[in-house]
Amino acid sequence: MARTTIISDDEITTELAAAPLASPGASLKLKGLWLAGVVACCGLVWLGWCVYRGNAEAKLIAQIERDDGHVIHNYQIDIRDDPLEFRPKLLTISNPPWLDQVFGVPMLSHVVCVESGFSGFTNDHLSQLRQLPKLQKLDLRNTQLTNQSFVALAQLPSLREVHFYWTFITAEQLQTLAHSPTLQSIHFVKSGASNQALPSLKRFPHLTKITLTGPSITGLGIASLAECEHLQSIELRDISDMTNEDLLPLVKLKNLKTFTAKGCSIDENAYPILAQMPALETLTILGVNYGSNFTPSRKPIRSLEELRKQYEAASLP
Repeated sequence: MARTTIISDDEITTELAAAPLASPGASLKLKGLWLAGVVACCGLVWLGWCVYRGNAEAKLIAQIERDDGHVIHNYQIDIRDDPLEFRPKLLTISNPPWLDQVFGVPMLSHVVCVESGFSGFTNDHLSQLRQLPKLQKLDLRNTQLTNQSFVALAQLPSLREVHFYWTFITAEQLQTLAHSPTLQSIHFVKSGASNQALPSLKRFPHLTKITLTGPSITGLGIASLAECEHLQSIELRDISDMTNEDLLPLVKLKNLKTFTAKGCSIDENAYPILAQMPALETLTILGVNYGSNFTPSRKPIRSLEELRKQYEAASLP
C-alpha cells in the first residue's frame, strides 16, 4: 500500500531559507563576462566588415591605377571648407594608419580623391566609384560621358568637387548631376560646356565654385551664372567672346568673394562693374591663361585696388 508524505509549510520555508544564494560579486562577474563577450563579438563583426570593405576598395584602387589613374587617401590631404580646398600633405608625414599597415588594405583610411588617367573612365568605372563612400573630389579626363554616367555621379554620397577635362556636357546631363545633394564645386577645364547648358547650373542647391573655359562660352552664358545665388568663386579661362559689360549680371551675386579671369577680354574698364560686387575680396585678371605659350599683353591685376589705379590712369586726359 502506497504511503503519503505530507510536508508542512514550515518545512518548505526552512528548506528555502537554507538554500545557498548567489553572491553579488559572482553576479557582477557573470554580467561582466557577458558584456565582454558582446563587445568582442561586435569587435569581430566590425573587423570583418573593415576587412571586406578594405579588400573591395583595394581592388578598385588597383584597377584605377592599372588604367593610369590616381587616388588620394584622407591621410594624404587636408580638406578645408569655406572655401572648399584640397591641399596635399607632405609625403614624409602622410603615413597610413597602423591598422592599414597591418592588414595591407584600407581599414581605417578612405579614398577621398580620384583622378582618371589620360584614357579616361568607362561607365563601369564610374558605377564602381560607389564603393568609395568618402570620395569627395573627382577629376575626369577624356571620359566619354553618357546620361548614365551622370546618374552614377549624382549617386556618389560624399562628392563635393568634380573637374571635367576635354569632355562635352549637355544641359540634360547637368540637370541629372544637379540631383547630387553634396556637390559644391564644378570645373569645366577645356571642356565642352556651352551657353545652352549653363542655365542648368542654377539647379545645384549648394554650388559655390565654378570654372568655365572657352571658346564655346560667351557673355550670354556668363550672365546665367547670376542665377546661382550661392556662388562664392568664379574663374573664367580663355573666353575671348565677351566684354566687360557681360560681367554686369554678376553684380547680383551677394556671396561672390573671388573672381578670376585668365585669357579673357577683360581690362581696366571693368572696374566700375567689379566694384559693385558687394562681397568681392579677391580679384585676379591675367592677360593669358596659365600654361599658355602667349606673352601677356598687359600687366597682371591681382586686386580690386590695382584695377582701380589702372582704370583711373587710363581715364586721365
